[in-house]
Amino acid sequence: MKKILFLVVLCVIGYSLYNADALYGQYLFSQMCKKEGGARFYKQVDKGKGWRMDKIYSANDIKHLGLAANLNRGFIRFKDESGKEFDARLKSIPPYGTSSEVINSPEYTLIEPANLSIPVRYTEKYVVEQFNPDPKWLKKQSFGKNQVQVIDLDTNEIVASYTGFGYRWTTSDRVILNAPTAVVCPENTNDRKSFLSDIYKQGEKK
Repeated sequence: MKKILFLVVLCVIGYSLYNADALYGQYLFSQMCKKEGGARFYKQVDKGKGWRMDKIYSANDIKHLGLAANLNRGFIRFKDESGKEFDARLKSIPPYGTSSEVINSPEYTLIEPANLSIPVRYTEKYVVEQFNPDPKWLKKQSFGKNQVQVIDLDTNEIVASYTGFGYRWTTSDRVILNAPTAVVCPENTNDRKSFLSDIYKQGEKK
């Protein structure tokens, strides 16, 4: 019995030593998720204000403006491929399940040259980063960070953010049958889906 117990302990120690870098990386990953992952609300976002979209929109891209998914935005200002600025707003709320092509048709959506006398108030910024927090010890691990920031253009402050992390604890050739080696956080995707509506309810009021 003692011999079996000794072999079990020896296997556990051997496994831990062989994967010490991966376990260390997992610890760092869990700390990042705990400290920074998920939604953060700093100041409450005002409804009915204009939002600037920094992406250049082609005629085909207009269906991705997301007007119906962002009903609390007064309008969305964007540029087309020629550099001209436009304001897009919903004329009426479409029935649930209406396709984006219909929502962005003149029946529901008004798109007109930007009225530059009305300033935009907010914008979204997307940050994607690959990094290694400890390259001296973590040779086969990789970390990724993706974040959406809501920025108040009046103050240039980040008023809300949603941060996700990814961690690949080793290369696939190091595991049996090339099993998956990546994990992500947060795991609850519902929080990510509700983030852009929660910004009007969460955070310190101005």
